[in-house]
Parts: sequence; structure tokens; C-alpha cells
Amino acid sequence: MWIIIGGFKLKYNETVVYIDPYNIDDKDHPVLEPADYIIVTHDHSPHFSFSDILALSDNDTITIGSRIPAISLHPDHTVYPGEPLVFDDVSFEFVPAYNVDKYRSGTTTLFHPPSHDSIGVIVDFNGTRIYHAGDTDRIPEMMNITTDIALLSVSGYAWMEPDEAASAVDDLKQSSDLAYAIPIHWGWNQGSRWHAERFVELANCTTMILEKLFEMY
Repeated sequence: MWIIIGGFKLKYNETVVYIDPYNIDDKDHPVLEPADYIIVTHDHSPHFSFSDILALSDNDTITIGSRIPAISLHPDHTVYPGEPLVFDDVSFEFVPAYNVDKYRSGTTTLFHPPSHDSIGVIVDFNGTRIYHAGDTDRIPEMMNITTDIALLSVSGYAWMEPDEAASAVDDLKQSSDLAYAIPIHWGWNQGSRWHAERFVELANCTTMILEKLFEMY
């Protein structure tokens, strides 16, 4: 379930994983169950929201954060690209997420530099693998990622453009029998449905456009 921007809820059997939950308009919405695991990929506010993390947490929730948000989040686990975490009901592999050519206006500063150790994550539910790319460009590491489903940002600006995300699909297929690719991070602060539809036109795999939970446009 796509919440908004990069925010996702994933569920398998009774295990509930949230990645970058944000802007939850209705804390009592019936689909927003308490989290077993919450993952924060990096420190930008649409991805690292204390209020949304608290709203979805209970005493049993395990929090997982990349290096920079972990400084203030104090998660149960601080993780870096290249590391795994294995639990009885789910396993995670954390992979790099960074820009190669998306710079802040008028500067040579990348929005998401490699030195920040931001993460994408592969969630493995009993052998079904879901890759949430995080805030990233098309990067060489994608050619070595094995996944069944890919969640890819497509809105340009500080993330992949639709054509770059479609090329990322080709990279992922080097190591994957990719079943679905889903465009995310559009239709809120950057990008529009056009970006999602353009990705669908270009991607050489089965695609699916999801609607956001709280904003249907």
C-alpha cells in the first residue's frame, strides 16, 4: 500500500513493515495497523517523520534507520548500505541510494550524496523480494539487486526521471525475474501522474500505478 511520496506499508501474513511513513491524515484508518518494523531510509523530512513513526508504533515495534536519521531517532538498529538484518518473519537487505547528477539549484551539492549512507531496502517475505529504491538515481549497484517487485521514484528533480527509472528496470533484470515495477514519489511535492504514466510507457516489464492512500489525484 502506497501512503504518499516514498511511504509504503507492506504486509505478509501478520507481519507489517512500514518504509518512510509520512503525512498520515487519518491515524485511525483501519488499514494502518501498528508496525512490526519501521524503516527510515534517510533524513529528509518527507521520509523521516517522528509524528508518523510514533502514530504507527507500539511497544513491540522495531525501528530501523540509516546513519543520519539514527542520530536523533535512536532506532533499535542503525544500518548501512551492504548490511542485512534477519528476523524470524522477515529479512532485510540494505542497499545504496544516492544521486549521481541531481544537484541543489546553483550548487555542486547533490541532494542525496553517497557519503550520507542513505539506503534502499529489499524486504524478503518468505522468498518474495520487494525492492524499495529510496531516494536515488539509477546507480550501478542496481544491476546486482535481485527482486520480484521494484518500487522506483520517477518524478525527476532529485530522483530518477521516468526514462532513467525505465533504464533502472533493465539494470534490475540483469539479476532478477522482475514481476512488477511500480512508480512512486510523484504527485505531491514534485512530479505528476504524467511521470508515472511515462514510466509505464517506457519500462520493459509489467507495471502497476498505485493510488496514494490519502490523496487520490
